Order: sequence, then structure tokens, then C-alpha cells
Amino acid sequence: MKRPYTVSVVTDEQGSIVRAVLNDNKMFVTKKLSFTEIPFFLHERSALLRLTDISKTARGETIGRRLEPNRFTIYLNHDEFKEIKKLTGVNK
Repeated sequence: MKRPYTVSVVTDEQGSIVRAVLNDNKMFVTKKLSFTEIPFFLHERSALLRLTDISKTARGETIGRRLEPNRFTIYLNHDEFKEIKKLTGVNK
């Protein structure tokens, strides 16, 4: 599986995240995130995807995809996924 961990993000017209869902595509589990559970790097990545057509960082990592002007899929590595799970209080 190429992208086992993702976050689905919806933003408002100003670019603020209004909905975020953590996806574990290995276990087929989702968890809606509250505003306090969204780390800063997700805000940064959604802003980058919203403002540019580039889906990669300067080092070349793919950070996600813009699905619509206000809908994004942000790719996570395992450490980022564990960090968000820790914020949510979900232990698996």
C-alpha cells in the first residue's frame, strides 16, 4: 500500500481547516479530528496545496493532493500518524 496514512481536509474560503479526518488505510479506520487535535504541519500543508499547484516540498517529498479548491488529501508518514493519534488519545 503506497499511502497507508492520510488526512482528508476541507477548508473554508479563507483557507482555515473546517474539517479533518485521520485515515488509517491499512486498518480501514477513520477518526474525525477536533480543531485542537490538528497539528500545525497539517495547516501548513493544506495552505501549500491550496495556494500552489505543487504537491511536493523543496526536498521532493509528495505532501498530498488537491482534490477541489477546498478539499485535500494530505499524506502522512508513520511518525506523523502516531503523533496525531497521540493528540487524539487513540491508542492502538
